[in-house]
Amino acid sequence: MLNIKYLIPDVEDAFWNLYWTIKSVAWCEVNNRFWMKEHLVKMHNSVIDKMLYEIELIDSGELSQAEFYNRYFADFKHTLYDLKIYQELAISVEWTFSYLQTIWEQVEALNAVWKFKLFNSYQVNIQPYSAGAGYRWDNDIGIIAFGSNKALVQDDPIFLPWQNGCILHEIIHLGIEELIVKRFDLQQEEKERLVENLCLFVAGDNKDFDFSYTWSDETKHFHQECTESASYIDTLIEYQGKTNFIEKIGEFIKNL
Repeated sequence: MLNIKYLIPDVEDAFWNLYWTIKSVAWCEVNNRFWMKEHLVKMHNSVIDKMLYEIELIDSGELSQAEFYNRYFADFKHTLYDLKIYQELAISVEWTFSYLQTIWEQVEALNAVWKFKLFNSYQVNIQPYSAGAGYRWDNDIGIIAFGSNKALVQDDPIFLPWQNGCILHEIIHLGIEELIVKRFDLQQEEKERLVENLCLFVAGDNKDFDFSYTWSDETKHFHQECTESASYIDTLIEYQGKTNFIEKIGEFIKNL
């Protein structure tokens, strides 16, 4: 059974979550993920706008983290941090937990076949001023940073499947990071392509999960059922080179 919970940060941690979100904008743009900055700009918040501008001063060494904190923490605390927003998003994330339980056996099957990494527990950090999600781990806790400025107020037929797919996407990232990504030195696009395909393997025919927000053109044409054919992945991780590795995953998905 999946052991997963959410964490609502205090105001101090929430500030640093926003700081690292803004700090990631440069990386996102290098990797053609322009939506992160667009998401922040569309919030039309003067504090965020100033932070976006001055984050470059940290990168250039003209401003320290401590100075950045002193300039913006008070404004963040009094004009941006709203516990109610976090609580509303946490409720919608709890709905996702119940959907994840329904497909967790398929995730466990990946572990049984080729030692896909399963953590003892998972934690979703609520970050409403971010967009999308990220992942890291702390000992045997898989940590997912989930960001959205929209909290579900009902069983939303569009947003809920996106949210379900987004959090599953990060769980898959956590499961392959050391076993495959680092072992084969996959680049960002290769890594995302692999995660897309494995998400489809786990829940591709389940309408409660929508992965189209990350799909490449090729992946949009993939459709497959969750069957015992996962055993084919066993041969993929024995492949000792990076060339055609992602293509082999693609062939696997298309041939199911």
